[in-house]
Amino acid sequence: MIDRAKRSFRPSAECVEERCVATAHTLAAASELQAMAVRHRADRAAMVLARLPQFQAPTGTAPLNGPGVAAAAVAAERGTIEALRAQRRHPRPRPTPQPNPGSGPNGGMGLIRLGLPGGFLDYGVVSLWNNTGTTVTFGISASTYRNGQTFFFTFRPGQNQSFFAPVVNGVKPLFQVTFNSDVRNAIPLPQQNIVFESPRYVPQGTAGWPYAIGYGVNGYFLTQI
Repeated sequence: MIDRAKRSFRPSAECVEERCVATAHTLAAASELQAMAVRHRADRAAMVLARLPQFQAPTGTAPLNGPGVAAAAVAAERGTIEALRAQRRHPRPRPTPQPNPGSGPNGGMGLIRLGLPGGFLDYGVVSLWNNTGTTVTFGISASTYRNGQTFFFTFRPGQNQSFFAPVVNGVKPLFQVTFNSDVRNAIPLPQQNIVFESPRYVPQGTAGWPYAIGYGVNGYFLTQI
């Protein structure tokens, strides 16, 4: 019989050892990468410090080094990055200056430039309605038109029309109506509408202050509607 040396086999232990070795290699690689990253940041901080005048070493002296210098370099680098970010920000648009009151053509009003159309005028306007059942002939005049000359018109029952005259130097026209040829018996019209229109303006029949022509025991009369 041949004596053989006994050998022991521990599969579970060997698997554990292999797994531990692989883990150790991984941890070693990670530690090396972390160390490389730290050295890279330190080198970058040193380069930033070298560009700054307050950290430049005098001629003939050894370069600065140490934990305090590295921390200052990191702070300086962050400050430089923030400064660059601030410079890249777009400035806010400046508000457009508003025109001064009265700076527009033909003057202005309030804070809005008001360009008035050239040649436009203020007019006083009245409207007359024939509220009788018969045809009426009457005369009407305005103090600011042809020196108050009277003009005669004939209205059918229910007919209406507007009459207008310019405002001259801020003075409104005075309208008067007569129902006979004697202008001394003219009836003044105290109210009128003021409109701002072109010289070619022709009002509609309802544009002015409305007055109705009536008929009573004393003859024709006017009343405000």
